[in-house]
Amino acid sequence: MTFTRRSLVAGLAAAPLSLPAFIRSARADDLIRLAVPQKGNWDSMVVVQGDEQGLFKKAGIDLDITYTSGGSDTIQVAATGGVDIAMATGTTAVIGAFAHGAPVRIISGQFTGAPDLYWYVRADSPIKSMADMNGKTMGFSRPGSSTFVVSHLLAKRANVTANFVSAGEQSATRTMVMSGQLDAGWASAPNGFDLLGDKKIRVIARGSEVPEIRNQTIRVNFSNQKFLADKRDVASRFNKIYAQTIDWMYADTKDSLKRYLGWNPAISQAAAQQALSYFPKAALSLTVSGFDLSLEDALTYKSIERPLTSDQSKEIFSVVYAGR
Repeated sequence: MTFTRRSLVAGLAAAPLSLPAFIRSARADDLIRLAVPQKGNWDSMVVVQGDEQGLFKKAGIDLDITYTSGGSDTIQVAATGGVDIAMATGTTAVIGAFAHGAPVRIISGQFTGAPDLYWYVRADSPIKSMADMNGKTMGFSRPGSSTFVVSHLLAKRANVTANFVSAGEQSATRTMVMSGQLDAGWASAPNGFDLLGDKKIRVIARGSEVPEIRNQTIRVNFSNQKFLADKRDVASRFNKIYAQTIDWMYADTKDSLKRYLGWNPAISQAAAQQALSYFPKAALSLTVSGFDLSLEDALTYKSIERPLTSDQSKEIFSVVYAGR
C-alpha cells in the first residue's frame, strides 16, 4: 500500500486577553481523514479538486488524505479507524466488509457503470480479444474493487476462464504488462492513451461492454461508523461540498483539467480532454443505483457467504446528504 499524507490543519496559538473576542473564540476547522484510491484518476480525485479549489476550506473542513491501491486496501484503513471516510471503493467490497462485522456505512454513490475502464495487451501479444483469454492472466486492482467485478463479468461474457491477478495501481499494472509478467492489464481512461497512440498496446475489452452494470453503482463512498456517530454533521457538510465540487469540475473544465494534468504529467491535453467522454457527469451521482445487483455480485464473487437480511440492507446505508 502506498501512503502519501498531506495535512492542512492550522491551529491558532493561545491569544492574549487583549485580542478581540472573535479571535479568542475562533476554533480550528473540522478535520476529516480520507482514504483515496488510485491517485490521479479523474473521479477518485474529486475531493482533491475541491480541496485545492478551497471549497472544503470555505465550509470549515480540512482534509488529511491517504492514498491507497483500492479495494481491500481502502477497506482496511477505514475499518480499523485509520481514516474517517473512504472514497471510490467497490460496492461489493464494502458489502463484504459490512457483512463480516466491519464498522462501515455507505454514505453515497461514487461511480455508476464502468465507461472509464478498459483492459489491454501488448501490441505483439497473440491475444486479440477476450475470447483469447482462456487460461491467460488478467489484472485487476485489489479484491472487491470495481476492476475485480468488471474483469470477472467480461470473462463471463466471453465464456473464458482467465487467471485473475491482483496487480494494484495502474502504473504497477502497466509495468507488469509491458515486461511480460501479465497478459492483460487494466486502466482507467486516459491512462495508457500514450501507449495506444504509439501502438504499443491494444485494447481487448471495455467496461462499457457489460450492459448489466451500466445503471449499477459499482463504487461507493463510505465512512467509519464511529466517525458518523460522533460527527454526522461534519459528514453531511463533506458530502454537500463533494457534490458542489463535481458541479464545479464539469462547469469549469478548463481549470479542473489543468489541475488534473498537473497530477498526470505524462497525459497530453488532448488525451485529458478526450477522457471526459469516459467520465460523464451523471456517472458521478451520489445516488446508489442497482444495489440488488451489487448484492448478487457480492454473493457470486464470495464477498459474502449469504445474502444480507432486509434489515442489514437498510443498516449498511447512512446517507448524510444526497443532493444533486
